[in-house]
Amino acid sequence: MDVPEAIQKLQPVRDGFVVRFYRWAQEISQEEFNNGFPYISRIRSLSTLRLLNFTESLGENERVLFRSALLKRFHLRAVELLEDFPSIEEEAILQRYLKTDVQAWQFETATRRFRKAQFRKILLRRLKLVLGDPVEMTPNRKEWTYHTQMGSWIVSTEIDTGGRRNVGYDHSIGALETMHLQDRISVLSWMGISSQTDWMYLSEDEADEAAECLGQLCGQFLSAVPKLLEGLSHDLPKLDVREWRDLFTVKGHRKNGYTIVASDTPELRKAFRGKATWEIPTSIIPERLRQVGSHFAIVQDPSFIRESADPLALKPIYRHVRVEPTEKR
Repeated sequence: MDVPEAIQKLQPVRDGFVVRFYRWAQEISQEEFNNGFPYISRIRSLSTLRLLNFTESLGENERVLFRSALLKRFHLRAVELLEDFPSIEEEAILQRYLKTDVQAWQFETATRRFRKAQFRKILLRRLKLVLGDPVEMTPNRKEWTYHTQMGSWIVSTEIDTGGRRNVGYDHSIGALETMHLQDRISVLSWMGISSQTDWMYLSEDEADEAAECLGQLCGQFLSAVPKLLEGLSHDLPKLDVREWRDLFTVKGHRKNGYTIVASDTPELRKAFRGKATWEIPTSIIPERLRQVGSHFAIVQDPSFIRESADPLALKPIYRHVRVEPTEKR
């Protein structure tokens, strides 16, 4: 079975899930709004600060409209299936909200000396109580992944402590390792506040509290998943590995163990409007070909199965992929 066929077969199950997920998110969102945002107020970011400031100015009826408007903009497929489209009033209050702005100055003074290395240790200890041990971790230890098996589904939890954020997270529910029922799931996304949930501003005194909050949020979602998936299953076989070969150029390297490459094929660049890039584990590229500007061929070969000490290179999407000089055929 190839990817398009698998997607088509999974679509009815996905539609059933997104409706349940939307209704569950409505319940969780109502609890947050009615109880003074017990989780949202502990997530230190401009997205949550803007939400809290805006909500303070609303009356009771406006809060109901606002909460509903937020949810509907992030659960588009469920809204379409249920024909629960935003009202004129909901659209109006959402536009008011999107025009508001907040400043980070009140956070920055307290967060200048935040020690991420120590925070990662706190996070790993706290999350172990909910998620167990990571199944994958990048060489720089800034990102790690947990898997939780639930029937025929795998719930993956991604933790990211890289970049400017102190920590960010999201879940995905997969039928196969590369076939998602739903991805990019986190509290700010299911409530319609932001596409991702990040703690951007933390002081050292807030490290334990942030780790505890993240652990509680992961536990809240994982405890809800069995009911969300009740009666939903799949019998998808493993996806076919197709043979292909394409030429690429190295564009840059990331600190998380990946290299950015761009396709040299004009048709592919045109199809992606000039942005036909891919991230592959740096470890699978021979050292002599890693320099920015280097050209090489990436080959996906069903008969090739990688053995590597790098967990990134053993992911299904890269397991049958190798890099070779352009002159080799």
